[in-house]
Order: sequence, then C-alpha cells, then structure tokens
Amino acid sequence: MTASSFSYPLTYGYCLVGKVMRAGSESEHLLNATVFSFSPHSTSVTAKASSVIVVPPGIDPYRAIFLPSIETAISLIHDAEVIPGESVGVVGQGLIGLLVTAILKYQRFDVTAFEFIDERQALSAFLGADVVLSPATTEFDDNLDVSIEVSGVGAGLQTAIDRTGDGGRIVIGSLYPKDKVALQLGMDFHRSKKRLVVSQVSTLPSKLQQRWTKERRFDLAWSLIRQLPLERLIGEVMGLDEAQEAFELLSRGERSVVAFDLRRPVK
Repeated sequence: MTASSFSYPLTYGYCLVGKVMRAGSESEHLLNATVFSFSPHSTSVTAKASSVIVVPPGIDPYRAIFLPSIETAISLIHDAEVIPGESVGVVGQGLIGLLVTAILKYQRFDVTAFEFIDERQALSAFLGADVVLSPATTEFDDNLDVSIEVSGVGAGLQTAIDRTGDGGRIVIGSLYPKDKVALQLGMDFHRSKKRLVVSQVSTLPSKLQQRWTKERRFDLAWSLIRQLPLERLIGEVMGLDEAQEAFELLSRGERSVVAFDLRRPVK
C-alpha cells in the first residue's frame, strides 16, 4: 500500500489468526480449523481457502501470530549467509531484531546486539545475545563478520557499517520511509571492501532457490515457533478499543509486541 492511498477509515495489517466459522463446499475440510491469514486486522474476514495457512496442531494462536515475523527473520539470516565461527551483529532489537537474535542463538552463533531502549536490551539478553550494547558505545572492537540492520533508522545503518570489519557483510532489512539517509562513506569505507546486501522476504535468495521453497521456509518457521521462548515477547494482550494506547506504547518503545484479542467486545 502506498502512502498516497491511506485514508480513514481503513483496514490494514497482514497478521491475523482465527478460526474458520464458515466454508464453501470445496473447503469444508477447513471448518473449525485455526488458520493464519495475511489479512487486515479485523474481527472477521472473508478469505480464499488457498490463501490461509492451517496452524499446526499444538501451536497456540498467540504463538502463531509470529509466523510472518519469524519468516522475515529467517530470510534476513539466509541473506546474511552466516557460517559457523562468524560473529554477527544485530542493530535494532525491535520485534524483527529480537527474533533474528533468538534464531541466531538457537543456532549457537556469537551475537552482539545494539539497542538504545532498556526493555529491549533486557529482552535481547533473555533471548541469549552474548553482548548487548548501546549503538553509541565506544567500548567495542569494530570487527564483526556480519551485521544485520533492522533498526528502521538511517543512523542504524551507519552503526552496522561502522561495527563491521573489513571485507564483512551488512544486510539491510530496514525501510527508511521518513529518513533521507546520510552515510559516511569516505576513503576508509571505500578501501574496506564491505558488502551491503538488501534483504526482502517476498522472494527467496537466488542461491537457495534450487533447494528451498516458501513452503519449506514456512515449515522452518513453524518449527522455530514451537521452540523459541516467544511468550516473553508479548508485552500486552489488548482489545481493539485499546488500539490507541497500544500504538503509543509501541511508539515510545515501552513494548516490542502488542497482541490484539479481537474476540473481546469493544467497550
């Protein structure tokens, strides 16, 4: 959706988990199933049967809502092409950054996380980051093999570039819709032979397309959803009428994730 097309009221979002209440004759097998849908956030939607993903047995709906974010984190790690023994920096510990950190630590990589906000620093440490630092710190040997930038601000990209050693890789997962990003790319950068890689989840990396499919990536995402300690990431479960409060909490950095229970009656 482009910025020029926004108008109020509107439905927006792409992360919805619910139960199938009605189904056509060719989709009756989905009746009463818990499914994930890339649909706008609302109390009910009409969706094509082919567009929903059945939540595997034993996965709680509150875990299932992490599916697209876990998929994005996997995509970033795939694009980073991390190999055993490499050190990885993750710049930004919002939801995507925290999930990248959790998956990398699940795979036993050495992870340094960069984040300003105290609560996010604590979550990063809980998920296993070996070192959690403020991006402004001067007490760090800037020699990471790989940095994954998911802070959403141009300064975060500069941090990723600066903290990565010569010949290293910087994977850019952020969008910068409001920033005119000004970077310091002088002679030192020119000589460093650092490589900047843009990552986007909608397509698989070309190097993986012979072996991987989106279905295989979803299967991996469900497996990680079962195993990672995701409950700690949901700071609040709120009703739709509390949306303004929820967005303010997120905007101030006081929460990394807010889940909306759309079954709650609007007051």
